[in-house]
Order: sequence, then C-alpha cells, then structure tokens
Amino acid sequence: MRLLLSILPLIGWTIAAGPADKNCTETVGADDKYSQKAVNCEDKYSAAACLLIYTAAVKVGDTTERNVKCFQQILCLKDAANKRDEEVVQMAVNNCPKTCGYCCLTPEYNCQNKPFPRVNCDTVTSEQCRDQKWQQVLKEDCPAACGFCKNDACQDTVPDCKRDPTICRNVDMQTFVKASALRRVKDKNVIIFEKRTPANQEYCKATCGYCTNTPVGPSECGESKK
Repeated sequence: MRLLLSILPLIGWTIAAGPADKNCTETVGADDKYSQKAVNCEDKYSAAACLLIYTAAVKVGDTTERNVKCFQQILCLKDAANKRDEEVVQMAVNNCPKTCGYCCLTPEYNCQNKPFPRVNCDTVTSEQCRDQKWQQVLKEDCPAACGFCKNDACQDTVPDCKRDPTICRNVDMQTFVKASALRRVKDKNVIIFEKRTPANQEYCKATCGYCTNTPVGPSECGESKK
C-alpha cells in the first residue's frame, strides 16, 4: 500500500480531499471545500451549546470531514464510516446548522436563485442582504444567497417540488413548463376562462427559481453543489 501511494504522484494521479457529504461544498482545484453557503446562517442553539454537542465547527475553505455526529448516529459509527443518516442530518440542520456546515439546507437558504439574475448572486454580501435598498431585488433574484427563501413571495405551493428539481429544465416537460393553465371563473352567471401563470411557476416557483411574476426560463446549466 505504501508503495502504491508513493507511485501515484509520479504517474500524475491525485487523490481528492474533502468531506464525504458534499452538501454546502464547492470544488476548488481537485478538492471539495466548504463554501460560504455552509456557514452563512446562525445556529438555533448558542455557539457554546452546539460546540458541546458537535465538538468542532465547520470552517469555510476547510476539507476536514464534519464531526460525524452531524450526520450519523453514535451507535452506527462502528458499522459504516461516513454513512449519512437523514434524521440525524435534519436534527443538525434544525438546531446547529452553522456549526455542522449545513446552512444551505435550512429552509431560509434551501431554494434556487433566479436562473438569470440581475446581479451576480455569488458575490452578494451580508451587508447587501441587510440593506433595505437591495432587499427587493435580492428577494426576487438571489433568495438563496440572503436567506430569503421563506419569503411569502417565494414559496412552492405544492409539496415535494424539491424531490425532482429536474422538472424545471427537463426537455420532455417543457409543454407542462410553458403551458398556461386556464381557470374557470363564474361572473354573473357567465363562465369565463382566465389565463393563468405557467403551472411550474405557480406550484414550484421556489424550486425552479420563479420568484416574480416575470416568466424566466430555467437554467440550461447543470446543478452545482449547494
């Protein structure tokens, strides 16, 4: 084994570093590192309480694995290294998301920015998010950058849109995506059909990045890490 590890650099192979759970990470060079999205929220418990539970906090740019208690039951540690338990992850998200580096999974940050925003969402600062002059634009274009995903104007109106976000850009679903539904309205005994917003914009607008009344096509690019 030692001989193999010593030979790999000579033949140009590299072993990527980074946490096994890629949520809230970004690829830098050959490594997966925690992004700003991992820690851009606050813990629900005090920092001291979260550190008491999870021992160490995630840091931006680090490649070290999260404390295993963030994503795995203690009883299972000996059974399978790095095995993710969704209930344990959800508990960390609910209570200590910043400490565990799961801010991008919290309801406030877990939605899509507009596919073609008026500003670069990746460069938005916390100061801009707090500035009232910026907030309207950022709520519409960059809700995931500022924690505005729970804004009333940016909510899915049917459950489980996030289970299959490919509906936003799936070629076979474009008839559904672009079609305008008709709503039956009775006005003074006369039946009127009104044109409605395309269904995915009405039902899955947070998931698909449709947080305004202006129709915006889904991104053609692949999904990046949250």
